[in-house]
Amino acid sequence: MRNYYHSNRCFFLLTCLFVFVCLGGKSQTASLYFQFGPEIRNPANLTADANGNFYFIKYDNNWQPQVAKLSAQGVLTTVLSGNYQPQNLKADAAGNLYFIDTRNWPSIIKKMTTDGTVTDIMNDPQYAPQNFAFDRNGNLYFADGMNWPSDIKKVDSAGTVTVHASGEFYPENMITDAAGNLLFTDTYNWPPEIKKVAPDGTLSSFLTGNYFSQYMAMSIDSVLYFFDGMNWPPEIRKLTADGNVSTLLSDGIQNANSIVVDASSSVYFINNVNGQYNISILRSANTPCLAPAAPFCNDTVVCNGSNITLIAGGFGEISWYDSAVNGNLLATGNRFTPPMILTNTTFYAQSFICDSSSPRTAVLVSVADLPVAAISGNTTGNDYVSLTASGGNSYLWNGGASIHTAMNVFTNSGTYNVTVINESGCTDNAFATIVVNKFGLTKNGQLTTDTLVKMDKNGGQATSTYINKHGKNASSLPVDGLLNYAIFTNGGGYAYNDNDFINFTLPANQTSSGMAAPAVLLDWTQWNILTNAGIAVPNNGEQFSVVVSGYFIPAETGPYLFTCEGDDAVDLFINNVPVANHYGAHGTEALGTHTGTISLVQGTKYAFRARMQENGGGEGLRILWRRPSENSGWQIYSTELTSF
Repeated sequence: MRNYYHSNRCFFLLTCLFVFVCLGGKSQTASLYFQFGPEIRNPANLTADANGNFYFIKYDNNWQPQVAKLSAQGVLTTVLSGNYQPQNLKADAAGNLYFIDTRNWPSIIKKMTTDGTVTDIMNDPQYAPQNFAFDRNGNLYFADGMNWPSDIKKVDSAGTVTVHASGEFYPENMITDAAGNLLFTDTYNWPPEIKKVAPDGTLSSFLTGNYFSQYMAMSIDSVLYFFDGMNWPPEIRKLTADGNVSTLLSDGIQNANSIVVDASSSVYFINNVNGQYNISILRSANTPCLAPAAPFCNDTVVCNGSNITLIAGGFGEISWYDSAVNGNLLATGNRFTPPMILTNTTFYAQSFICDSSSPRTAVLVSVADLPVAAISGNTTGNDYVSLTASGGNSYLWNGGASIHTAMNVFTNSGTYNVTVINESGCTDNAFATIVVNKFGLTKNGQLTTDTLVKMDKNGGQATSTYINKHGKNASSLPVDGLLNYAIFTNGGGYAYNDNDFINFTLPANQTSSGMAAPAVLLDWTQWNILTNAGIAVPNNGEQFSVVVSGYFIPAETGPYLFTCEGDDAVDLFINNVPVANHYGAHGTEALGTHTGTISLVQGTKYAFRARMQENGGGEGLRILWRRPSENSGWQIYSTELTSF
């Protein structure tokens, strides 16, 4: 990109603020400059350095703010994350970033150098910076929120703090001009006005009237540019030194924020079009539209029978074609999902900015064969069964002692599947139903696999109490007081019904499995409760799903009342009958909010399955119940649960 458009886009700075060149007041239109993908949430506070790199604040899956960088070549990276709440992001010519960290009170002005080192440059409990600006001499000005209305403090190069201006005003959008004047939007009164503080501290009005200036910037010839939020949608206006206000752009602005202007008089701002964020560019009529560089997109592989989404990086609006020259327009946007590809196919991506276009980039999509999964081994055994999978380079079972190896050992009966993955990343599944014999004692003291014939504690045939193989009293059916679990990683979104859960519990996305106590698996409201019990949870507790399964053996006959709560989607099935659920996006509500009743027979073995699906934020699963004899309270009776 630097060899084409960015070779003519030089950024000059006015000590952290961009130097603007007058746009000449001619009519202008905005064009798409860079399209953000859906992973960029609520981008704001756009700024740039002298090398053509943009910086902005975005949010991660936990809605924690981060600072991202868009390089001059169109590459997006995260440059700041963690224990910060950055606001008022600004960059200097060298690429150092400055921001107010509001994580603690009072807030702190911090600096991050290009190597990622973060230091405090204004950290004093006497002051609470709300926004700030620098002048050409290196003086720092900040609105001190420790007082109301705020006053403006000045910090000189020696670190001395003085009051620069005070009065009944509340300053926002602070900037400086080449002469050292400080300008800000005063929101203390309505409508807001722009005030100016001269280098000697003299306070005066700079713009009054029916305007609400947001995201201001000042050029070297004292021309002020700002978003006017008095109307909807907002307009980009220009204020010249003689007080003349004109409109530069009034159409096509949605949820816009930030203004950045380069030396060629091109204006950049974050925009939102139909729910999709982008950086738009506004150029004057006498500014040439230079051709962008070709977009970049790597060749890739798709598994036979699967769909793929191609993602191109680069500047401008990206279009996709089926030919290197002319051809058919297939789609527009930086993401393109073609119909299912059965043979190797080449697509072509091309960038457009205003009336200029780039060369086309060829993207080869190769179709890879699927593996053929197979399972071998005796599916019946005493105490355990060993199975071996084949057909791929790596393996993932949905249970057993070694879920990531070809050979796996199982201690419980059931149907197990293995996902086989080949070197191209393509998958196939195989299933095996196994029987693991669990022995009891007959009345004659012999081992038997018939779990319905037992010797009771008095030496007779039993239907409710028997002696197990260890010589211990046991209930009518053997229970181990455990449940099985499987953990899955998944993308964003929510399960709004039973069928939606299928996409959140795909075998290929399973990350771990095992057995644990019901008190852990069925009653937790933070993902670290699981990890503290030795259960691995992916993605730092975001975008994952849990399936808890086993059997329910009721101690009483009659209607059992279950409560099913969680964050996000949760449901409960007994013998494949839906008992209770709470689908969609929500937090964990109080026990008893979502309930269901099912009639059960004492001593009968019922299949049990509970699921939860987490997108972002809080998480949890709570499955508790009341026996027919109980009128209040919620319990988890481990004696009614077994993993086999």
